[in-house]
Amino acid sequence: MHQSGGRRLREELERIRDGLSTEGALPLFGARVRITPDGVCHLYWGGRAVKLGVPATQP
Repeated sequence: MHQSGGRRLREELERIRDGLSTEGALPLFGARVRITPDGVCHLYWGGRAVKLGVPATQP
């Protein structure tokens, strides 16, 4: 797997796994989710927010 950029997938997975181990729940449990018409998923939880996906291009 090739990765680049500031946040690496393995680091995010480790963070999630650590939360499961220490808190007994996934960090995203209870998150609010909004999916915009362009296909981008917005997650909000515990004062945090993250945007997943790339906007779909119009034909």
